[in-house]
Amino acid sequence: MAGLVWKDIIYIKKMWKTMLFSVLFFIIFSFSKNDTFSSMAIIAIMVGSNFSMIPFNYDNYSKWNEYQYAFPISRKTAVFSRYLFGAIVFGCCILIYVLIMLFQLFIINEIPEKEYILVQMGVVCFVPVMQSVSFPLIYHCGVEQARLYLIAIFALIAMLVIGCSSVIGNIFCESNTIIIIAAMIMIPILLYMLSLKLSIKIEQKKIL
Repeated sequence: MAGLVWKDIIYIKKMWKTMLFSVLFFIIFSFSKNDTFSSMAIIAIMVGSNFSMIPFNYDNYSKWNEYQYAFPISRKTAVFSRYLFGAIVFGCCILIYVLIMLFQLFIINEIPEKEYILVQMGVVCFVPVMQSVSFPLIYHCGVEQARLYLIAIFALIAMLVIGCSSVIGNIFCESNTIIIIAAMIMIPILLYMLSLKLSIKIEQKKIL
């Protein structure tokens, strides 16, 4: 399993310069607009979505899926390693978010409102939710077809969030902070575990 995760990491090493340039661009842009916390969420989503999809794209391009099971690798192990890689990507997103937040708090001395921080944390925690939707769809439909469905799904989610922004804002303002944080932790974990089981089931059915 460690070898499969390392394979995915090698894939993203080929893209790290491009991604680093994009991250630096958003950081500089956010400082110029005095809105670093908004850009932190954008950076997290950008890193999470791109890095999570890169291994699927490379596997599809190199036809890895056609011969990986010639090795003593079970389908369950292959799927689990991809989800483990996704968790590592999310960990990197959190690290980027925290580092930029600490920089703004202690270097720029700017302290945003509690509700604003919670909203941005919620956006960052959307990364594993996005992975939970994307991974099973890719295993079921393939990379190319799944990409079309995912564009439609996330466009719909974005429109719903924008349309309900005032309601979401009221929830973050009026609800208990501990409950909100607990929900932002537990819901992605639950969805991620359910998504893992679904992807394993989809992949194992391909044997039949």
